[in-house]
Amino acid sequence: EAAEMTIVNRTIGYAGTLDLLVWLDLGHGRKLTVVDYKSSLTRPVDSVYPENGMQVAALAHGETALMDDGTEVDMPGPIEQAVIVNLRTDDYAVMPMPVAGTLDDAYQAFVGALADATYLHSCYSAKPQPLNPPTKTRTRKAA
Repeated sequence: EAAEMTIVNRTIGYAGTLDLLVWLDLGHGRKLTVVDYKSSLTRPVDSVYPENGMQVAALAHGETALMDDGTEVDMPGPIEQAVIVNLRTDDYAVMPMPVAGTLDDAYQAFVGALADATYLHSCYSAKPQPLNPPTKTRTRKAA
């Protein structure tokens, strides 16, 4: 269906790029699937970070897709499953995601994390001010 597609969800307030959107049969019939590629020289091929499930769930819940010419189209769907494809120098593994629960569960976790991240990012631009500013005192240098 798509490769390197930028998705937008304006309702929640995020965007991202999915690596691949394809029809896959993972043992339960053909379903539209978000695929995200990961590579590493140090992690085992059969390992994933749990937060990768939130990442692909967010991509699966995009509202619109941005085309190369600047137009927007509705996301194909429904997207029913997601996988991480771990690529290693001499091996690969297809890892169904999320590792626990469903895409909807992982998406709700993403939405909560997004609220936290948005708040924390706003703190970087605000400098705390003391309620009782210190007064400047001058000390005399001993002669």
